[in-house]
Amino acid sequence: MEALHQELFERARCLQSEVEQFAAHVRDTRVGITTQLHSRLGSLSSDVQVDARALERKIQQVRQADDPGVQDVNGLSGANLPFYEAIWETAKRSRDLVDIRCKICIDPTCKPALAPGNRIMPSLGTQSSSKLRHITVDVITDGGLSWYKVSTMTNRKLIYDLAKEAVYCGDSEDEEEDPLDDETDDLDIPLLKIAKDITRAAEKHRIRTKQPKTYIILPRVSEGESVPVDKLLQLCRKTGATILCGDALPPVPGFSTELMRTMFPSPSASFTDVLNIDTSVLVALASDFSHTTVPRQGWYNRHHIAHWEQEQKEHFLPIHLYPTLGDHKLVCVTEAAETLRHIVNTMGTPAEKARARAILGDDGTGAVEQELVTALQALSIYDVPSTLRLPIRVVDQNSNNCQETLPDASKAVLAGQLNPGRSVFAYGWASGLTSITCNAAAVKQMATELERECGLEDTVWPSIWAFPTSRPLVGTPKPEGLVVRTKKHIGDCQTNGCTCGLVKFYADKDIIGDM
Repeated sequence: MEALHQELFERARCLQSEVEQFAAHVRDTRVGITTQLHSRLGSLSSDVQVDARALERKIQQVRQADDPGVQDVNGLSGANLPFYEAIWETAKRSRDLVDIRCKICIDPTCKPALAPGNRIMPSLGTQSSSKLRHITVDVITDGGLSWYKVSTMTNRKLIYDLAKEAVYCGDSEDEEEDPLDDETDDLDIPLLKIAKDITRAAEKHRIRTKQPKTYIILPRVSEGESVPVDKLLQLCRKTGATILCGDALPPVPGFSTELMRTMFPSPSASFTDVLNIDTSVLVALASDFSHTTVPRQGWYNRHHIAHWEQEQKEHFLPIHLYPTLGDHKLVCVTEAAETLRHIVNTMGTPAEKARARAILGDDGTGAVEQELVTALQALSIYDVPSTLRLPIRVVDQNSNNCQETLPDASKAVLAGQLNPGRSVFAYGWASGLTSITCNAAAVKQMATELERECGLEDTVWPSIWAFPTSRPLVGTPKPEGLVVRTKKHIGDCQTNGCTCGLVKFYADKDIIGDM
């Protein structure tokens, strides 16, 4: 008995170790971004630890007993361990893991729950206080498109559930009536209810315009051994769920660094070689907030204060921006470069103006890459990576007539964006480049618009990475009594209203010139 407990204890410790290593990988892969998955992994690790401690206590009790051989098998600790192991083994077989043990609503809601990108959006019924029913989906993978429910039921348990419902459980095929031959909704069989619930929940969600596929994993069930069990499994499959029993499951891969990268890949793994840089990122690259320790000033408005406080907690350049840009070639559209120049020349500090010149190669000296990196380093307290590709090359948004390749779905999506963002995203989309932005709200808006389409292929979606935060220019205060120069719009904003973002950028509308 002690040997059995010891084996379970070692399995629990191994499982806990792997979960904790993977949680660290998730944290390090999305530095500075709190993911729901990371917290769920912490919860799973804690649950496994509870089992491990109970097993450790049981081992000590067995060792202290006068006759260890008569210990009660029914009192065996670690009863939840096979379930935790089954969840983890399912996760290890997966790619692009999104969440584990996630509550999702079953009951009908007023509209489908959209899930832009790879997030399962919170919906009615996900909170424990909700009166709507929900199901816990044990593993969500493939960017949200595959949902797995894990159960450690056995053949014996399934036969017992059938017997409770007075369903025929013999092996003879001569019975005239068998309730399992009919697709009835009144059978109170747990496995069948699970199959119905997970498929109903999936019907309420669309991930990149597609309904998630549902799977039920039964590692302790053997198919082909019992006619009633096989009929029950077929009835479960008729709900739309894929049923995978123990003998149909693929081998569990060995735990390794490479496996963790498959389970939870870095966003940069899907980036294009050339990155399309948004104005918001250009501004962050020039900002005093990003590069220096800026003292809090009395003239700061609430936006200045918010970004000042963010930078005190989390340094944007070394944590977010530099690791993302890496050694990629960098481009930006003319509209983005002109907007940066306009903003910097209007309100930037001398250091911010100098950084903008280094970023875009506007210093007039014809400096090459390393010289521009050195110039930027002289204006920063953080190490500027030698791999940073400066200057950022300025391109026309319709270079090589790329706009002609935009999919039909893009037109309505881009129409809702302000310039220069519209030009930035249109160029990245049309040219097949990954666009890098700090404007997470714009990305979410585009994703939501795309989700309203039906059955879009993955190739239609633009490649965009949005940072969870941004850094504006510090700028300079307006001296009292000084007449401020009127700020001019960029491009033609007279026909359709301001699309260059000037009105949105400046809270004081009195300093904006006529269109």
